[in-house]
Amino acid sequence: YKTIGIIRLDRVKAVQINDIRNKLREKAYIRHVRNTFLRKILKDIDDPNLGKLLNYLNGPGLLILTDMHPVRLQQFFWENRMRMKAKSGDIATEDIIVYAGNTGLPPGPAISELNEVGIPTRIETGSIWVTKDTVVARKGDVISTHLAAVLSKLGIKPIEDYLKLRVALYNGTIFDEETIMEMIPDRIIEKLKEAHQKYVALSTHMWIPTKENIQILIWMAHQRAEALKSAVEG
Repeated sequence: YKTIGIIRLDRVKAVQINDIRNKLREKAYIRHVRNTFLRKILKDIDDPNLGKLLNYLNGPGLLILTDMHPVRLQQFFWENRMRMKAKSGDIATEDIIVYAGNTGLPPGPAISELNEVGIPTRIETGSIWVTKDTVVARKGDVISTHLAAVLSKLGIKPIEDYLKLRVALYNGTIFDEETIMEMIPDRIIEKLKEAHQKYVALSTHMWIPTKENIQILIWMAHQRAEALKSAVEG
């Protein structure tokens, strides 16, 4: 195998592992191996390249052997990400929105539970209805025990998760987790979009005309002119 990798196991569900194992059945060997056993094997094999993995045997992990490049492998994990139920302490991977509509829940304690996390409700046709779309958590927020319970009760799976390589050895070269994640095409595109948004915001703030912000600057100049005109005439 060209690639020997360790998949992180912290906060990973069995359903995620089984899904990836089934999809890579013909392309990869995946097995849970204790670090003590793997450490002994790596030390017994007289290969300096394999020894590079020893520094990364911290915490539970899955051993994966494949001919796929580590970046392509991590991209595959990303493409096969799953929606998971939120647990207390999880970090919101995106804004979590509870949309208006029938929850299907009967009137009772659930009303106060929803109201406590800021979800407005009403009773209609024997069910609890959410009266308007409500953001209950922003991207990056830590999800509380109470909010996790409410989301579960509503059948909402807000956490997008996927397997992550802690490290991979490919043809003698070590790829750590940070390096692999930085090289994923989707992540590169995401960073380019973020950089472009910051560029437009900064150039607009500094009144530097560009193709992207010229219409905004014209509108802003018009608004200021109208405000000045009103002030003078007033």
